[in-house]
Amino acid sequence: MATSPLKHISIFFTLVTIFTSLAVSQSDECKSESNNRCNNKSAALGLKLIAIASILVTSMIGVCLPLLSRSIPALSPDRNLFVIVKAFYSGIILATGFMHVLPDSFDML
Repeated sequence: MATSPLKHISIFFTLVTIFTSLAVSQSDECKSESNNRCNNKSAALGLKLIAIASILVTSMIGVCLPLLSRSIPALSPDRNLFVIVKAFYSGIILATGFMHVLPDSFDML
C-alpha cells in the first residue's frame, strides 16, 4: 500500500509540534535569580540543541524540496499542497524576523 505525501507532511508537522512543545517546556526550567531571563547555561544547552536540530532539518527540507518535486507529483509548483507549504514556511520566516525586531522596539518606547 502506497503512502501519500500528505500523510508524510502531516507526520512531519506533528513531530514539529511535539518538539516545539518540548522546547517551551524546557524554557520554564531556565529561570534564575538575576534579571537575565536565561542565565543558567546548562539548562539553556537543551534549547540550543533543539534549535540547531530544527534549523538543520528545515534547511535540508528547503534544499531537497525542489528535487523531490520532480518525483512526487503532489509537490509540483502548480499544485495546492506546494503553495500551502510555501506559505507556511514564509510565515515562519516573517514571524522569526518580527520576533527579532520586537525587543528592540520595546526598548525604544
